Amino acid sequence: MSETQGLVVIERLRKWLEVQLNMTAIMEPNNALARRSVRIAPAGMKMSALPSDKPGDYTPFELLLTVQMTLKLSGGNAGDFLTSQIVETGIGMNCFLLDDLMILKDIGQELPLLANDAVGKYTGTRIVGDAELTDVRRVAYHLDNNAQNDAQSAAMPVYTEVWTGVLVMTLHRYFPNPRLQKVIYKNDYSGEELIVDGTDKHIQ
Repeated sequence: MSETQGLVVIERLRKWLEVQLNMTAIMEPNNALARRSVRIAPAGMKMSALPSDKPGDYTPFELLLTVQMTLKLSGGNAGDFLTSQIVETGIGMNCFLLDDLMILKDIGQELPLLANDAVGKYTGTRIVGDAELTDVRRVAYHLDNNAQNDAQSAAMPVYTEVWTGVLVMTLHRYFPNPRLQKVIYKNDYSGEELIVDGTDKHIQ
């Protein structure tokens, strides 16, 4: 990942939402505006070590990335247009985020900012496999710039709907694990040693 390249999993999530909802998906922080958009922001993270029964040169972790997805719709309501879009898009959010299984395939990526971790003695960190969006729920919704107390508003109405979800990923942290070159077995009774050196065995 270069200095100008973002995380693959974030890019895939943005593109998936754009296709499914047929609207602009914007990654936060961003000052871009759109009449129909869903804005995506990281909202928390947790890492937990995973059990591993196979010896290797890495430690596996479960990475939980909480994301906030904010739907924004604005415009006039002639012919009930905005109201219809609010209902239709709300159905879509429920179908795609709650009813369907959302998996982002092949989001594996090296994280060079975490290379050569002198503190933990790790030599590299990598996101591997796929990501699944879980624990999705709608947490808020409201309508702004609506007429209040019989007073008209000059601004366009803006409908906002806030969702949260957790992207579940697997993370591997690599560490030096050189191959075993020599093992010496010693007989406690005779003091005789058996040296296993590569593929050759001999008694010293």
